[in-house]
Amino acid sequence: MIPQPVPDASTPNDNPYMPIRDIGASQFMAANPTWDGRGVTIGIVDTGISLDHPSLLTTSTGERKIIDWVTGTDPFTENDPTWLNMQALVTASGGTFVWDGVTYTAPADKEYRIALFVEGDPRLGGEVGSNVNRDGDTTDIFAVAVGYGQQRRVR
Repeated sequence: MIPQPVPDASTPNDNPYMPIRDIGASQFMAANPTWDGRGVTIGIVDTGISLDHPSLLTTSTGERKIIDWVTGTDPFTENDPTWLNMQALVTASGGTFVWDGVTYTAPADKEYRIALFVEGDPRLGGEVGSNVNRDGDTTDIFAVAVGYGQQRRVR
């Protein structure tokens, strides 16, 4: 048997590795090159999506593939340390605010909900465990601020 090269980005759709030719998928893709999901929004109920996985970063047109996500974990019954109590309210002025004795830089002068995330929490698991920023230790504490305005996004 002669070793064959491993498929990569240059491997054509019609190839011996995948049976897409046999089911007509290769021909369909050739006849409809823009029918690749662009303009389609899909909702997925899942936990543990790898947001930094290369196949989930950009679409065929270069746009962000994952634009938002919501987890279905209940913070009160599932003891999940990734849920933060965002009751504290701060107001940035001049691009900064002080909370709990620490000065933070803010992208805009507006109100923010804020809480602390402790990466060393022993309840954390998953692929990163208690080393969320993957810097080799589990001692970091992150301030998480959510700005209120037209869109609510973690910054």
